[in-house]
Amino acid sequence: MTRLLSALLALLALAPITQSFLPSPIPPSLAGTERLQCLLRAAVDLTWTHRNITEEAVKRAAVRRFRALANDRRVNYGPDELDTVANVFIKFHGFNATGAGIAYHFDAERLAEAQKLLQVRHQQLVTSLVAGGRAGSALRLLALQLAAIQDFYSHSSWIDLEKNEINYALGMPGQEVGAVAGPGDSVCSDCDSADGSCYNNVLRQGRLTSGYLSGQYISGVTVSKPANSGKCSHGGVTDRSRALPAVGGISKDSMAPCFSPHHYSHSRAAEFAIQASERYISAVLAATGEQRADWLLRLSPRQCLVLVLDTSQSMELTVAALRQRTARLAQLEPQLRPGCFVLVPFSGAGVGPVQVTASVAEFQSQLDSLPLVPGDSRRLGVSALLSAVDTAPAGSDIYLLTDRAPTDTAFHLHLLQLAADATARVNLILISSTQGVFGASAAGRGPSEGGYEAQLYPIEVYKNVSKATGGLLLEVGSNQVAEALQILDLAANNSKSTIFNRYDIGFPSFSSTFGIDQTVSQLEVTVTGSVTSGQLVSPRGRRFDLRSPQVDD
Repeated sequence: MTRLLSALLALLALAPITQSFLPSPIPPSLAGTERLQCLLRAAVDLTWTHRNITEEAVKRAAVRRFRALANDRRVNYGPDELDTVANVFIKFHGFNATGAGIAYHFDAERLAEAQKLLQVRHQQLVTSLVAGGRAGSALRLLALQLAAIQDFYSHSSWIDLEKNEINYALGMPGQEVGAVAGPGDSVCSDCDSADGSCYNNVLRQGRLTSGYLSGQYISGVTVSKPANSGKCSHGGVTDRSRALPAVGGISKDSMAPCFSPHHYSHSRAAEFAIQASERYISAVLAATGEQRADWLLRLSPRQCLVLVLDTSQSMELTVAALRQRTARLAQLEPQLRPGCFVLVPFSGAGVGPVQVTASVAEFQSQLDSLPLVPGDSRRLGVSALLSAVDTAPAGSDIYLLTDRAPTDTAFHLHLLQLAADATARVNLILISSTQGVFGASAAGRGPSEGGYEAQLYPIEVYKNVSKATGGLLLEVGSNQVAEALQILDLAANNSKSTIFNRYDIGFPSFSSTFGIDQTVSQLEVTVTGSVTSGQLVSPRGRRFDLRSPQVDD
């Protein structure tokens, strides 16, 4: 579920320590014509990658869930939700994080150890979700689980032993992975060559095995293939153990013989990996309950209201106005309210505690009980936004209310990346001081120190985040807060979507054109800043004064 997995991930930079399903179809070029031809073969023959497998598995699981939701709630879902759910997993994919540990990849006959690792992480994942853990952290852990489960089918002899279905015990609590070959069991015979294709080299003794791969370790200690033991290698041009008896390998990671001696079984291994990944995702969703499952995958047709609130003493009037505004949510019909509520308070004293609930009454109680904190020495707004992005479901609209510039601007670029990964939009309501100028914290009056942030004044950090994520920016006086808080209605109205944004015009006059069609039943235009005049021209040529409170066509 972003952009942590690149289409051109440097596979060979990782190869000395780990191999698995390729992270992307075309790794960087290898030296030599023969190896280049191998790479082209991997691309042309449509090798299944971790990215492809994860995307397909998530889509299948999402379709299953969508059908259940549609039947239960009579809700129609379109293809955009499928893409969103798949991207959440793809973007947080944990391929790089798995490293060269054998237990992460089911290598070197450590299948039982890998199963135990999956079971421990499964419990951590489910416990975290049930207890209201952060969506971003949960997705990363789930991605690690999926990567390991997928590797089982391309690294072990499950396919070679002619199994006709997936291993239903894989990753499940209290279950064994199956009968595994012992240290003294011969499981492979020599291939005709250490390089290229290899057929019928797995001995049919009925016990599972997996290949040794040079450069792997357990607890920091390198694990080497036993000499003259009849054990299998992973195989492929980057595996030095392939030349040791039993010569060759059993990898099914790709369609290319130079990477995978059992390349001819790659498609079957990929299909099993998809089925197993789908089953595991469904098992996690079932264990966490319907509400948490919908929250994790953002399958609910209702948006979440995510508030990042400055609770410094100077925000007293703003907090009071916010409490009055959100109290109206309880008067709405349940289907018109936000699907969940995330509250992230911050001040000079710190960030949190972060509150997540689906109950409007509980949310209002949390908001009403927030204490105001004296002091203006620092404002940890960027850190609070990081917590909000990591906690809220992917694709959320986040609303930040503050009257001071942030003092923790060192995390600015990290926030931009995390927000992009989660496809979150950051909307800002910046309240001017009594002098009519947005306040600067004591530690944040000039440009930030160091790196890219040195070019930005602290307040520009907020504006940059809003612009980069496609959010709205409202700079208002303290007497305009109640009116500005109407922006929160966007979170309650789940039929609204953003059609067009334009920032930092910088000209005395300008015009912008955007398209609409029959699916738009009501158009809302928000213009912020100093506006002396403005007109909206409809497709039929009618003109409306944008400075009027409301216009209807």
